[in-house]
Amino acid sequence: MKLLSEVHRMRVLAGLINEADENIQEQIHVWFDLDGVLADMEGSLNSNAEMIALKEKLDKLVGEKFPDWANLSNDELKEKFKAGLEQDPNNVDLKELKKAHREYTNYVFKLAGKAGFYAGLTLMPGAVELVQKANQIVGKKPSILTAPAGNENDPNNPSVIEKKQWVNDNFGNLVDHIEVTTDKGRVVKSKYDILIDDRTKYVDKFTSAGGSAILYKDANQAAAEMQKIYDELKAKK
Repeated sequence: MKLLSEVHRMRVLAGLINEADENIQEQIHVWFDLDGVLADMEGSLNSNAEMIALKEKLDKLVGEKFPDWANLSNDELKEKFKAGLEQDPNNVDLKELKKAHREYTNYVFKLAGKAGFYAGLTLMPGAVELVQKANQIVGKKPSILTAPAGNENDPNNPSVIEKKQWVNDNFGNLVDHIEVTTDKGRVVKSKYDILIDDRTKYVDKFTSAGGSAILYKDANQAAAEMQKIYDELKAKK
């Protein structure tokens, strides 16, 4: 059996956790996405003039020609125009939207792949408290599960290096370890793995692999849903 965290050990000794609950807590592992959940990537992107111009171009196009899609996330927007083009490959407006979306997304990855980008990110509101809440609920440290910009196997990839350093600088011993990969489903062992992520595609990949997941909106919502999932998993033990 893995060593229990100090928080968990104290709760066991105090009689606050029975044997069945202890088994559940040994299996549960919380995984946090980084960008948009703990690190304010959007805030940094919004300080770049060209990035702002590309986003305004995309938003204007959506607002004028696809107003019903105005509040969709980038991933949801992509799914919409992909489905539309499958039905009507020659739709001029959808092709224009696809091009604007690609220009914006490509520039995001270009910026994120530059040295110094991740090193300068600020914390999302309530990020530290959210990580602490995960430890409090589960009784052990959560981990980080984040996708890189560029090749995750390149030892010189700035985003991989800087993400790891950023986590160490901002969370230190509050987290167990960090996994940098686009294949977020590969860490899943069971439904007791819980991912908190702001991107639908990663939530879907994680749940398809057999895990549990929360689509992040804000720290309070994520903490409440994390408690709910933990309670549900414990009830089904």
